[in-house]
Parts: sequence; structure tokens; C-alpha cells
Amino acid sequence: MIRKMFIIPQREVNSVLQKFSSAIDEVVLIRLSSVERIPLNFAISQNNVLDLCFQIDDVNPIDHGVEHIWESGEWGLPKPVWINTEVISKIKDFILRNKEKPIWIIHCDEGISRSPAIGFVVAFLLGDKSLSREILSKFPEINTSLIFNILKTEIFSLLVTD
Repeated sequence: MIRKMFIIPQREVNSVLQKFSSAIDEVVLIRLSSVERIPLNFAISQNNVLDLCFQIDDVNPIDHGVEHIWESGEWGLPKPVWINTEVISKIKDFILRNKEKPIWIIHCDEGISRSPAIGFVVAFLLGDKSLSREILSKFPEINTSLIFNILKTEIFSLLVTD
């Protein structure tokens, strides 16, 4: 059950982790970024970390404006992965695998749309309607976010087929 959820910009991740340094095993961290990641000052189990990167494709004009998820590949180098059912399933499985963890920290570059979108999905999948409503109220701009709408649609369809 979620006791605390922090939806924050990347620059705040270490200060929030500091608050829970004595209970670091109880922390779940979802890192979303399109820029270089800030190194963590705390050793957190890789089982408790989901490291994804949403990026706009500026290279191919045909794909311009299409959001991608990048995940760590071999040697920690970015490997582009389209947002698809497999990636959405990976996100869902990570959330459900860590459902008993009480502290969730979700960050993206600025903490404005991607991390609230993922925060909503976490709250929804874990059955916390109050937190879902709070996130939508606090971050109303996610309703028009492409990634939020993709995640919402895909998560709902996965739940129907499970």
C-alpha cells in the first residue's frame, strides 16, 4: 500500500531519497528522463528501480513528435524502444511486483507531465482512487499529454485482457 508518493523533477531526487535513507529498501524509484540522469547518492536495489526515458525523435522528420521510451541497453547505453504493449506490460509488471512498497518516488526532467502520468498509472493499478484523483487535480495538464493518454489506453486494455 502506498504511504507516500513523490512526483518530482529530477533535480530533487537525492534530497527526497535522503529523507528515507534509513528505509531505502522500502523505496520504489521510477526514473523518466530525456536528458542525462543525475547520479543517485544512495544504493537502491535494482529490483526497486525502473529506469525509462521518453524522448522526442528529432532525427527522422517522418517520426517527429512521436514519443519513444528508451531503456538501458547493454553497458547502460540508451536503446530506443517504441511505446508498445510489451513496454507497457513491463511498466505494469514492475508496479505490481512492488505493490507492497510504501514509498514511491517518480521523477522526470521537470516533474510536470511524464512523472504525473506514471504516478497516475501507479495509483490506478494499486487501487488508490483517492491518489489517482489527487494527481489529476494537482497536474491537470497531464490530461492532454500524449504519454498519459497512451499509458491510460494501454493499461486499461491490458487489464481487460488479463
